[in-house]
Amino acid sequence: MTPIQLWLPTFFGGVAQHELRRDMLRLFRARTTDDVMWSIPGWTGPPRWTQHGIRVGCLNGDHLECVRILHVGENGAVVGPAAAAFPNLTVDGLLDAWLNDEFVRLVQKHTDEPVRVEVPHPVRGGVTMVEQVLPLRAKHVLPITHAGDQQIAAQWPPRSDMPRTVSPELESAQLSSDIQKGTLPMRFAWSAPFDGLQPVVISPDDIYSRDMLRQVAENSGADPLGAHAQAATEARDWVSEGRASVNESWLQPIILADGEPGALFAIEIRFGISVGSLELAYKDAELQQRLSQSTPIRRAWGVPGLMRALLLDRLSRTQVHRTCQRCGALISGRGHKLYCSKSDNQKCFQARKAGDRRGSRARQMIGGP
Repeated sequence: MTPIQLWLPTFFGGVAQHELRRDMLRLFRARTTDDVMWSIPGWTGPPRWTQHGIRVGCLNGDHLECVRILHVGENGAVVGPAAAAFPNLTVDGLLDAWLNDEFVRLVQKHTDEPVRVEVPHPVRGGVTMVEQVLPLRAKHVLPITHAGDQQIAAQWPPRSDMPRTVSPELESAQLSSDIQKGTLPMRFAWSAPFDGLQPVVISPDDIYSRDMLRQVAENSGADPLGAHAQAATEARDWVSEGRASVNESWLQPIILADGEPGALFAIEIRFGISVGSLELAYKDAELQQRLSQSTPIRRAWGVPGLMRALLLDRLSRTQVHRTCQRCGALISGRGHKLYCSKSDNQKCFQARKAGDRRGSRARQMIGGP
């Protein structure tokens, strides 16, 4: 797969807010080898420092955000801050879970309830962390369109005569005060396997992007080229072309997945340099120069951006999606594939295999083939 540089925001989801988009570009431009980057309004402290062995960058931005920068290698292994939140330290299976699982839920959260976070603060001789209330300026809420039978429904756009939505976050923020009164103090939340990767405030755009991605995947079976073009269009705000060092995007994921022997073998195959250990490898001047060189990667913003990058990679390898004829879930693979494999959906796979065994025993009992 194409290596991915994942920028994982801590506080706010979505990409539509103009202040966020400006800060994204500022962070992209400023990043060198940082593992974590902050955007803090009015920042006058140092642009870089090291905290608990992690390289931290910070700049003066329009709004408060802390972004963890991770790398996904060709083998799917994830390295960097927050990598532990990925099941088995890999992206394997996450795209299918994003497309098929019902992990989105609502939790009650009053808007006047403060959220306290630790934020860098410049002091003489360095930086210290101080507690600050997260400025929850986002007022994007979805209006209630139906209430009754112990059920409440919300949607955007709320009326059929309105233009088709592109960004529920921005569009719903323009609601009149009367419509805003018809809302509930609720926030979106994600369940496993995405619960450890969600920002504090999940945007309606994050949820909408999942639905759009599923639509693209469903169309890929009938029109693979059209689906790939649509996926590229839908990804334009979330995925961009970037660069990272060979060490970050290539060697570190190999070390994680294959250990020192696998990494040393990969180094010899790629560079023709034979060394006895990783310690010696990182001291070798020629190898250090090779590993520090930049290489093209896909840069993804947040989990929705990561899922878009993974789908683009899958569609570029002509792995189209179809629907499992047993459970109805989206599956990918070769054209003759009809059902979930073990990696697609273990429960569906096991149930089908159990049914096949029961059918075989029944045929044997009645003398069938």
